[in-house]
Amino acid sequence: MSETIGRYVGKHYGKPAVILGGGSTLQGDLAACPPGAVRFAVNMHAHIAGVLADYVVFCDNPGRAFYSELPPQEITPRISHHGAPWSDIQLTSAVPDFGFTSGVATWVAQLMGCDPVILCGMGCYQDRAYCHDLAQHPRASELHAAIGCQVNRLRGALAGWERVRAAAWRPERIFAVSGPLVGEVFEAWPGEGAATEAVA
Repeated sequence: MSETIGRYVGKHYGKPAVILGGGSTLQGDLAACPPGAVRFAVNMHAHIAGVLADYVVFCDNPGRAFYSELPPQEITPRISHHGAPWSDIQLTSAVPDFGFTSGVATWVAQLMGCDPVILCGMGCYQDRAYCHDLAQHPRASELHAAIGCQVNRLRGALAGWERVRAAAWRPERIFAVSGPLVGEVFEAWPGEGAATEAVA
């Protein structure tokens, strides 16, 4: 049985969060983040790259995904709009649908009280690479196609993140470590010291 996201409001109040995107800079970006941050994986990219997370957020159609087949200790709890058996925590209609998983994960992190929220591996498809070998992914052909069709769609990606910023409780506490979001939508992550700012 899935729990609803409402039970997790404020669960990690004042703790930094890291959103684990699928871009090729993921590992390097993580090195700049505070230790002990709550980790939210975007889909299964971090898992495939060997980066463990506290939560995995996904928007994929579960009938095409493989979330329920992975070792539970490495992916639980899973957060999505889909009910059991696909999700351990089910999102409600109150959660905005930004059209992409990274945006949902960022919103959920702030819902749980995380501060700051740090975006890692968010290349917006501009580097034509993921944080893992595509051959390891069960949807490799789809991801190859996504890189090909989305590499020139930076404007659309930035517009999506602008929607996330507009819906955030504290948009000034969302940072990007690297990539095209820096300076365009969010400020650059200034370093570990910024994680000590008290939550208002």
